This record gives sequence, C-alpha cells and structure tokens, in this order.
Amino acid sequence: MKKLYLLFVPLLALLGGCTGDDGPRKDVIWDIPYPSISFAVLDSDGNNIFKENPDAIYDFEIEYKGETYRYNDQTRELPQLPLALTTDGVYPYRLTFGDFGQDDSGSYIVRFRDKEWLVEFEYELTWKKHKPVKRALIKIDGKVVNPEVVDTLSIDATGERRDVYATPLYYEEGEMEWDIVFPTATFAVVDDAGNNIFKSKPESIYEFAITYNGETYRYNDQTRELPQLPLAITTDGVYPYRLTFGDFDYNESGSYTIDFDGQQWLVDFEYKLRWEGGRPTIREKVMINGNAVEPKKIDSVEVNGTLQDVYALPLYKSSTEWDIRYPTAMYVVVDDEGNNIFKSEPESMYEFEIIYNEESYKYHDETRELPKLPLAITRGPMYPYRLTFGDFEHNEKGSYLIKFRDSEWLVEFEYALEWVDEEPVLSESLKIDGVEAKPEFIEEWFVDDYHGNVKMFAIPLSVK
Repeated sequence: MKKLYLLFVPLLALLGGCTGDDGPRKDVIWDIPYPSISFAVLDSDGNNIFKENPDAIYDFEIEYKGETYRYNDQTRELPQLPLALTTDGVYPYRLTFGDFGQDDSGSYIVRFRDKEWLVEFEYELTWKKHKPVKRALIKIDGKVVNPEVVDTLSIDATGERRDVYATPLYYEEGEMEWDIVFPTATFAVVDDAGNNIFKSKPESIYEFAITYNGETYRYNDQTRELPQLPLAITTDGVYPYRLTFGDFDYNESGSYTIDFDGQQWLVDFEYKLRWEGGRPTIREKVMINGNAVEPKKIDSVEVNGTLQDVYALPLYKSSTEWDIRYPTAMYVVVDDEGNNIFKSEPESMYEFEIIYNEESYKYHDETRELPKLPLAITRGPMYPYRLTFGDFEHNEKGSYLIKFRDSEWLVEFEYALEWVDEEPVLSESLKIDGVEAKPEFIEEWFVDDYHGNVKMFAIPLSVK
C-alpha cells in the first residue's frame, strides 16, 4: 500500500504577559504572535498532496470542542483570528489552524479522507532576563513530534530560498475500500396535476432527450446496473417510470438541456467529492431553469415485499402556451427643453439611423405589428411619434450606435430569459454612453375609443 504522511508545523507563538518581576520591560513593546499549527499531507515519496491535487485541501477537517473546522478559501493575514483553518499567505499548500490563546492546551481530532489522528498541544511562555522564552509540546497519537524540512520555496524576486517545515505522520492509503457511487440525476416529467407522465404514457419515455457537450442522449431500453457507465439515459431496474442520466465523474460541473414534447429545461449541476468524519460524501448542486431543486417523492413501489418511496427531480410539463415577447427598445429624440422632436418634426424620423453588426437600419414607414420581425426600425400602432428597434433574441447581448443629425449615442444591451416558478421572466439591461437607461414617461395619448388615453413611455435621447 502507498503510504502518506500528514505534516504538522507548530508555529510557536510568543505569548504576552509577565512572570513575577522578570516580565517585559516597560519601555519595550513586544509584538507577539498567537499560537497556531500548520498542516500538510505528503505521500510516501515526500510529495505534498495539497500541491499535487489542490482540491484535496477540502478533504481536510478538524474537530475541536464539538466544532468542525474546514477550509473555506480564507487566507490568514492578521492575528488574532477566531479559530479557523486557513492558508498562511506564504506557502499555499498547507493549512494553518489557529489562533489559540496566549497560554493554551488541549486536544483535537484531525481527519483527512478515511484517516484520523489525535493531536495534543500545550503552549507556555516564560520570561528570562526580560525576554520571552517559548515552549511548545505537540503530540500526535501520543507521540511527541518535531518538524522537519519538507519543501523549499522562493520568497522574493532575488530568488532567495526558504525551508518549509512540517511533521510527518504515516498514513496508509486505501486502508478502507469505499464503493463510492458515481453522480447521476434522476428525472420524471409531471403534468399540471402532479401525475407522472412516464407512468400514464409509458411510450413518452422515448421522447425524452438530453443534449450535453454537443451530444444528444435518448433512452434506448438500457437498464443501469454497473457503474461507471458511459454517459447514458437509463432506467434503474427498480422503478421503470423515471429516467437516470449518468454517470458523471466525482468532481464535475456543467450544464445540459432537456427536451420533452416541445418544452425545454436547462439543468446546471456541480458534483464534489468531500471527506467528512473520515467518510466520503458526494455534494450535489442541481439547478433547473436557474432554481435549486431537490428530489421529491413521485410514487411508491413494492420491493421484496416492502413498500418503498420513489424519488426523482420533477420536470413540470405545463399545458400553458407562453407567448413570450421578443426584446425591443423604444426611442424618442428630445431637444434642450425635453420636447419630442419626432412629434414636432415628423419627417425627422427618417434621419434616425442605427448601426448594428456593420449593418445600417433606418425607418421605412413600417409599422411593427407581429413578432418576431427581422431586426428593423418601426413605429408602434398605438403611438406614432416614437421608434422601436427590434426584435432581438430572448438571450442576446451586444451594442449598436444610434445617429441622428449631428448626435451619436452608444447603446449596450443585454437580454436574458429566465424561468421563475415555472414562469418566464425576461430581464433587460440597457446602457447609453455607459449610463443605465430606462423608459421614461413621454405623454398621455388618446389611442382609440376602446383604449382611451394611454401613458406612453420611451427612452429619451437628448440631442448633443
């Protein structure tokens, strides 16, 4: 078996205080750091596992006084920190646990993957001839340990090298064999009443498709039996009315789209293998159309004489047909007094020009009535003195230049379609010459006998 070492660096701290009459001089101020201990994990060849595999740093944890500490990307810069696991800003491939009190002693458990160690510590500070004398005692599983040189690093542009110290602890990798399940996602499509469509219409299971990394996957009567399968859509051999997509690697993230009967869902996923309490845990984060989701009970089934609940990630197949408008932007040009030039000079609308993707767009007496138009400058049927530029795609961003007589404006836009509670929400962001712009009230306009007076809005462009 390959052996690993867990390295401990006692950062021995000088602790403030005094003993009898031999304390610090009153005219001397001591900047005394607080005690902390650094750790690194090495294999049998002396290689630092944190350096070879930076993600391994997240498999490390400490249990102290009933609290569990893990690394959360924090860098130790200023003492005295609350107790935390941090990197030290000098050597990024070790973890520092501290800060402890000035005179402190106790013990804690260190865990890395499937192994744990008992660490006992004791710090003491005395003063001799008005100077601090430090003492530290570190035991690992009852054995006193001392640091050794385990690495060197350059500390500045001069190339000067500094030794890195740690105390090795022998660790035999693979002491316990773990059969860790590879990540998958299991789905069922449900209707408005919450019924599983795969169960009510079993043949519909073949309409289910997933597109991932340019490949399209469909169910082909395959049952998932042995991991790690190549990526595939399968049933699981227990409940035939749900579909499983997998197997992914232990540490993988990405997104894919699901298509079923004319509806589409975007799935974002992130899987991470972590070790907690000496045991492997797969942390899963799955989002559907931007919303975090968890498996829900969809049915019950009898297995070996016992009724078991069946869970899946529900995909809601709505019978609602959404007429989602395509993004546009509506403009008027105003003079120094805020008057709409298009209204006072209707012929001026023909001087309005937009340059987008090296194409020139101008108004040609076209009225916008039905989306989705090709990109064009049009008038709306309700208010004749503003111009509309569109239609854009639901998820599109870019910029264009507006010209009117001697004035120019740079427009930056971003449109995004999201689904919130299974309903479409179109977000829009527009900047003109770097300043966020929104439609403003222009005037109240009589449309017809049915609509009456309607408040009209547009983005005003002030002539320069």
